[in-house]
Formats: sequence, structure tokens, C-alpha cells
Amino acid sequence: MKNDIITFYDDTNDYAKYDEAKQDVFNSFADSQGWTDISEVPNDMVWDEISNQNNADWEYFTEHLKRLLKEHYYLITGTNGRWNGPAECGNFIKDYDDFTAFIKHLDNLKIYELNGHLYISGYHHDGHDYYEMKRLTDKGVQYADKHCFAHDKYLHSRIMKCNFYSVLPRLAQEIYGTYYETHHA
Repeated sequence: MKNDIITFYDDTNDYAKYDEAKQDVFNSFADSQGWTDISEVPNDMVWDEISNQNNADWEYFTEHLKRLLKEHYYLITGTNGRWNGPAECGNFIKDYDDFTAFIKHLDNLKIYELNGHLYISGYHHDGHDYYEMKRLTDKGVQYADKHCFAHDKYLHSRIMKCNFYSVLPRLAQEIYGTYYETHHA
């Protein structure tokens, strides 16, 4: 089995982006600023570049996610890091507001796909959260609706584990289309 990791957004380790961002700033502004060496690039400009790249990645990802959330319902489940240990959690995602409400407590965030599975990992003051998000099938929506889209571990588990109720979102294929299919197959 191929382990393709497609990262849609990641601000969990901005320090790892520093050298590449510094080079980008140098390449873009060396002539206009009169820099002759990369060491002349101010740190503030590098951090601004990293922030701009993160914002662009977030906008690109959320533009596509908003479209997909208008077409399908999703279920997100996983663990929430707390001061007294991780706690299981989950929620039905019916629109973009539901998605942002579920992750808004995270200070840093990584959203990625591994072999079609969509994972969301993030950090906050109490610890580390780790989630998986799946798309509900029509039967999954009916089953969840029958149970009033309840916040119930058993209901969430049943839907996540049954391919009649949920499927892998395969977001990379949805976002990148046939290019992704032909170059990562």
C-alpha cells in the first residue's frame, strides 16, 4: 500500500519553513533593497513571508472545503487533549461554520490526507488533538438523522466504521483532480 501524505495546511512547525522563506524573501527583494547577501534579510520579513504563505495555504484549502461542505455532510471524530488526559470527541459537520467551530480552540493546526483518509492534528494550551473526518453517504445521513445527529460515541463509531454510512473523503482528488490521479497513482 502506498503511503501518500498530502498536506493541505500546516502551521505546526513554522521554524522548519524559515530557511526556505528567507531564500524567497532574498530572491524577491534583494535588488530593490540592495542586499548582497542572504544574511541581510531582516527576520521580520521572513516571519511575514511565512505568515503570508500560511494564509495563502489556508485560503486555498478552505475555498475548496467550503464547496465540498455544501455538497455533503461529514463526521469528525478523535481525541481532544486535556489536562487530565485525552477525551474522545466527535461532531457532525454540516457546513463550514461547524468545521471552524470544532477546530477554533487549536493554536496550531495540520490538515493532511494519508491514503484517502483526512486527518486533522492540532495543539492548544492543554495538549494535542487528533481527528479523522469522513464523508457521510446518503445512508449515513439517513442513519444520523434517525438519531437526530446526536453527540453519541456509539453512533459516531458505528458511522465511522461502516462503509455503508461513511466513506473516505479523498480531498486531494477532489481538490487537485485528474493531475493528482495521474501523478500519484
